[in-house]
Amino acid sequence: MSMRCSLLGLVTCLGALLVTAETGAQPAPSAQALFDEGLRLMREQRFADACPLFERSQNMAPAMGTKYRLAECQAGLGKLATAWTLFIEVASDAKQRGKADREVQAREEADKLRPRLPRLIISKASVPSGATVKVNGVAVQEFDLGRPLPVDPGKVALTLEIGGKSTVIRELTIAEQETKTADLGAPVGDGGRPGTTPKGGPEKQTPPT
Repeated sequence: MSMRCSLLGLVTCLGALLVTAETGAQPAPSAQALFDEGLRLMREQRFADACPLFERSQNMAPAMGTKYRLAECQAGLGKLATAWTLFIEVASDAKQRGKADREVQAREEADKLRPRLPRLIISKASVPSGATVKVNGVAVQEFDLGRPLPVDPGKVALTLEIGGKSTVIRELTIAEQETKTADLGAPVGDGGRPGTTPKGGPEKQTPPT
């Protein structure tokens, strides 16, 4: 029985080798290899190249250390809210696992980013009943409407999803430390045309405190 299993295993291995030779396919890099390469690139400040490698490594083999490095990478890339969220997640994970040093470290990094975060306030009254608001493709929970939401600096696309159909109704740019309020009511009343400006004028701006 063991001989038959050994022979079967050998045939399977040989078959895999033949397929690789014929197609020229290379074995997929391991999560550790992706992490190591991402770390090397990040040390060279090549954040745009490093971040996707950390993400792939994390998807293959979730690890607190990988998520922490991904947070550092996103911060280097200027995606402050994304990095802040990841640091908060790492701190929470570390607390649950009893890793006090890592928890403190992650919270300190999150605290450094907090004053720099842009914040977007979506007027709750301007959102139609039953609609879902998305910020850069990420759904906003109903209880977060009307509250300052951390967002990454740069361009922000606001989407309304009603009955399974999505329409980009507002696009704006937001800078570090800036707070903006977006009223979505007017574009919806005009049929949700992309780029429509609310009748009340452009989004309100609140100076940072």
